[in-house]
Amino acid sequence: MGGIDEAKKVLEETVALAKKLYGRRWMDAIDRLEEMYDGDPYWVLEHLRREARRRGVA
Repeated sequence: MGGIDEAKKVLEETVALAKKLYGRRWMDAIDRLEEMYDGDPYWVLEHLRREARRRGVA
């Protein structure tokens, strides 16, 4: 069950950061990042974390 819990945490953090950074267009941003990183959720999350730090959001 640990894998499911970890995946849920990654998804929740990804969505929360995307909403903060991109507002109403958060789903488009996630789609674009998933395409850019070949669907790897960890790289998508890392990209969002870096972008949030750069913008001073998180």
